[in-house]
Amino acid sequence: MRFQKQVGIFMYTPPHSESQSARKYRLLSRSLSSHGEICSFVMPQLATLGDALKRLERQQSLRKACGEAEDAPS
Repeated sequence: MRFQKQVGIFMYTPPHSESQSARKYRLLSRSLSSHGEICSFVMPQLATLGDALKRLERQQSLRKACGEAEDAPS
């Protein structure tokens, strides 16, 4: 019941004034125009992180296969 009340708060948005609607539109427009630049910055870093995680998983699998302890220093 408590969760439903909290969700209801976020689902209902009262009508905005013209100035609030204009501000919301400007912020959304700015956010959308920055999307490409943000993605071009973040996506390569995410790919690098993904590659590092894959290498770590392979190293852990290899250590496990060789019988090394999980907490052994590298």
